[in-house]
Amino acid sequence: MIKTLKICAIGAAVCLLTIFSVQGTARAAGAEQFNGHHPEILIGKWVLDLKKSSLGSDPYEQFDAWTLTFTQVTTTALAWTSDATIHGQTLTFSWAGQIDGSMKPLIGTEGSDAYRWKKNALIRLSDLGHGETKLDVVTISRDGRTMTIRDRSTTPQGAALAILVLRRQD
Repeated sequence: MIKTLKICAIGAAVCLLTIFSVQGTARAAGAEQFNGHHPEILIGKWVLDLKKSSLGSDPYEQFDAWTLTFTQVTTTALAWTSDATIHGQTLTFSWAGQIDGSMKPLIGTEGSDAYRWKKNALIRLSDLGHGETKLDVVTISRDGRTMTIRDRSTTPQGAALAILVLRRQD
């Protein structure tokens, strides 16, 4: 009887350790899904959730609506198009280039961007050409449905912070 209880206790312990190990591996895989090794999760259309976003005081972040569409994302290259409405005016522009930290011009508007990977985030450095620079940190939720952009802008009016929350559109 005691031997059977010991075997059952050992079996239960092994089972629990296996479950926690598998859950830990799944959590780690989810945390690592968006990085320089698995960038493809960005591909698709993302729409700004105005209710969940905090636009801050940057005049260039005062969106009425914003859609960001990634058409190419690899470990080394990126291409996207931005369709925004700000104070009733529509602005469409894009960017395509290597993810190597070097500045490349925006297409359809003034300014330039540079991108690099840092852990589980895509880092965007921007010089928008009208006295504004940006440092954005882009992350994706574990389920791949929510993009969060933490935006720190330096404008002629001073520093501005914004948190932009975008939802994947199917």
